[in-house]
Amino acid sequence: MKSDESDQPIEGEMRVSDWMSSKKEAKAPAVNPPPTPKESKPEAFSLAQTVNGNTDQTPPPPAPPGAKRAVLQAPMLEPLRRESAPISPRSFAFGKIPSPTVKPDPSDEVSSEEDLAEDQLPFDVFRYAGGILQRKFSIFFVGLLGLVGGFAYGYLSGDNYRASATLIFRDVPTSIQVAGSQRDYKPKELTVSTLTEILSSEPLLQRVGSKLHPPLTVKKLSKRLTMKPEGRGECLTLTFEGAPDGAAAVNGANTWAEEGLQFTKELQAQEAREARSYLDHEQLQNSINSGRTEIAQLRAQFSDQNPLVREKLEQLQRLEDQLRKKDEESKMPPPDLKPGELPDDPQHTIMGYYNIISPATIEAVRSTNKWVKGMLFGVGFSAAGIFLMLGFSLLSEIMDRRVRTVAELEQAIDHSNLQKIPRVSAKALASNEVSTIWTRILGGSSREVVCFWTPHYHEQSGLVMQALLNLASKQVMPLIWVDTGMFGVRAPADFQQVELPQLGYELGSGRYSMKLNLQALSAIEAEQIGKAFMEIATRQKMPIWIGIQGQIQEPACSLARHVNRVKILAVLEAVSKTFWENESELLKQSVGSHVEWLAVNYVPWYGW
Repeated sequence: MKSDESDQPIEGEMRVSDWMSSKKEAKAPAVNPPPTPKESKPEAFSLAQTVNGNTDQTPPPPAPPGAKRAVLQAPMLEPLRRESAPISPRSFAFGKIPSPTVKPDPSDEVSSEEDLAEDQLPFDVFRYAGGILQRKFSIFFVGLLGLVGGFAYGYLSGDNYRASATLIFRDVPTSIQVAGSQRDYKPKELTVSTLTEILSSEPLLQRVGSKLHPPLTVKKLSKRLTMKPEGRGECLTLTFEGAPDGAAAVNGANTWAEEGLQFTKELQAQEAREARSYLDHEQLQNSINSGRTEIAQLRAQFSDQNPLVREKLEQLQRLEDQLRKKDEESKMPPPDLKPGELPDDPQHTIMGYYNIISPATIEAVRSTNKWVKGMLFGVGFSAAGIFLMLGFSLLSEIMDRRVRTVAELEQAIDHSNLQKIPRVSAKALASNEVSTIWTRILGGSSREVVCFWTPHYHEQSGLVMQALLNLASKQVMPLIWVDTGMFGVRAPADFQQVELPQLGYELGSGRYSMKLNLQALSAIEAEQIGKAFMEIATRQKMPIWIGIQGQIQEPACSLARHVNRVKILAVLEAVSKTFWENESELLKQSVGSHVEWLAVNYVPWYGW
């Protein structure tokens, strides 16, 4: 309760209680006598108190030059009741995404897989094509880098010489007699694919690489060797390439063929040795079994002292000793043989699995010029780089959860036929390029209160709002601009700065701007100011634009419920689908149906 002296109106002061009186007065209100000390006079709602956040009654700013006093016709507003605590102002920075205000109930929590599924964007082939076009310069640069690098690699490696040798596979005999035995054995039958694998086996390549000049490792040698079946698969062409000269290419191809033939001979020799050992063991075991049978028959007729029995026992002992020795020899590793060395083979059965029918010659050597080699490597490296970048572009678009197209935004907010606001550049604010924004956004009565709300700050939302104010100034449109803290938006120079109480005067046909600390208001205060703005727009006969920045929450919702239209500046390529779903649901629940969505920062997919 203030003192009696403070209740006396100051001359020239205007309160909302004065605005809402049913009489029109062109002069300042008469000074009423002070109330008696026993009277209890409630404090009237003052817009100056709401804006400044104080309760002391100070004279309002003077009216604009030439303005006349106006009394607004509207029901008396109830005294101010602060039922909600003030909300501290929020700060918005470039690129900073505010955390969503919608918090799910703990009982409705879902797994991360389900969250990812909800945030999954619809398949849009144009989005993926646009993502590739957006990175076209990177793809071109990587392709060019691969072309230059591949050409340099091929050119600097010099001319490429290659030589070939041809092999024919040999038919292996169905049976081979073991030396010193009347028994035959059947050798293993190897298929062409098995023999081909033998020619590219690591042990063989180690032997080939050690005999080259200079020696090559298995890894480097395997990159220079190629095999190509000829005819019906009976012949095989071995090619050695990458040699610095023709002689080295011939030596590499012939060495590979000869070492391969020798390697297969060693495999045959090992197989024959194992077969001979097996047959000798089997022959001795049969002899021992036969001797034991004869001894059993002799013991049935004679005693062990009989010369015949003793002779047979001695023969049996010699056979058992030989068998024991063979068993011990079979457990021992075979004698070490140097590469190319074979065991004695009187029957000449170790012939290998193929023959060399056409060795490499210097006359048949072919070469590739270093220029051609460089171009081939360049094209290959460039194609590989381009394909890698295309895959990276597609993967980036798949992993990107931002809403980038109008179709994705329409699906998120469950609206259709959204107005598209093209991307605005800072340099185009003063040109005719942004004139189309005016017809795309504005419309309706010239006395409307329109709220421009950007739930997530982005540079484009500020540029669009700045373009609208510049166009209003250019077209000399009467307007009142209410800035509640939109980052980066400034009123043009011809906008006259006013305070909220000055709106009670009859303003001339011009453009005016004012600041409103929306975050310092309660929900009730914001609602009353919204109603007052509607009355002011009607009485002053000019539209009021209100700029709001921040997520859908109080007290902005209370203010937006009492305007003619709410235009949501939804910036593409900024936030995820879930963010817009939450904001759309909050708007439906808190603001109402007079909401229009604008797709800001729109660029066709072929212009990304």
